[in-house]
Amino acid sequence: MDLEQKEGIVAQEKAIGSKKSLLKEHKFMLLATLLIVVATLFVTFLPRGSSQNLLPRRAIITPPLAIITATPPPAPSRWATSSAILKIEKDTRDLQSNINNTDYQDPVLTLPNIDNNVDFHN
Repeated sequence: MDLEQKEGIVAQEKAIGSKKSLLKEHKFMLLATLLIVVATLFVTFLPRGSSQNLLPRRAIITPPLAIITATPPPAPSRWATSSAILKIEKDTRDLQSNINNTDYQDPVLTLPNIDNNVDFHN
């Protein structure tokens, strides 16, 4: 035999040996994959609702719907129509509009500049 034939035989023996070692190394992965496939098939083909078919069907009885009617609004109290209460509401609205329209950047409203150097000596 010449050198090329010997190298080819050696390469084939290594390839066969690597296939066997590959199977030995990944045996756990192959078993886990097989288990997942079997579990998936079992869940897929599991008969659904078999326990429901064994029980006799019963008619569902629903109670009649309650009729809901709108209640009339309550009558306003005597305070709601009092002129004093109405005046307070008007004054409150006026005050709120004054607050909303006040310009807080007005120079009259700014605080005085009190940036002074203060030292305490013993």
